[in-house]
Amino acid sequence: MAGSVLGAGRVTLGVLALAAVAAQWSHGSDEPSFSAVEFFSYFTIESNLIAAGVLIVAGMRGLRNAPRSDRLDLWRGAATLYMATTGIGYSLLLAGQVDSQLLGWVNLVLHYALPVALVVDWAVDLPRWQIPFRRALAWMAFPAAFIAYTLIRGSIVDWYPYPFVDVADRGYPAVLVTTAVLGAFMLAAIWLLAWTAGLRAARSRPQPAR
Repeated sequence: MAGSVLGAGRVTLGVLALAAVAAQWSHGSDEPSFSAVEFFSYFTIESNLIAAGVLIVAGMRGLRNAPRSDRLDLWRGAATLYMATTGIGYSLLLAGQVDSQLLGWVNLVLHYALPVALVVDWAVDLPRWQIPFRRALAWMAFPAAFIAYTLIRGSIVDWYPYPFVDVADRGYPAVLVTTAVLGAFMLAAIWLLAWTAGLRAARSRPQPAR
């Protein structure tokens, strides 16, 4: 029963994230300056799409009472990391400092509700196996690729999705410092996620007879 409830909740959240992205696409595509490439160049959009996919897959497995998947737990960890970064990064670096182009409810879902939901989902359903920190470091591949893509493309087309990576305005030293701080936060978050995974794994080990 608990697995079905959790599964249904995950599917609902995943569909909500997709609906929010679709609504923003529909709203923005009416503008003459709309660019599909730029739309999908935002970390917020990308991380929410990843989270939606993970939530729906995990939710469907829960509804079918399918066996747990170590690979899916790795994807859950990655999605949790990306969404936590999205929520905290937006709150600290963007909220109240730039005009959001998102619809009000879409902004609430993508920048607040889904990040909190992913963290809560991880906390209430920790993996049953230890995730080594070295293995979890693979989660950094996507953010690293995002930064590389953003800086390279930005230098070519003179467009950056966020002010804190706008090299034309801030210069490379300031942008690199900001990305280094974000990278340090993500490494700390990876360690925390891997450590919390180990908590449930340790509790599930058989205790030696006394």
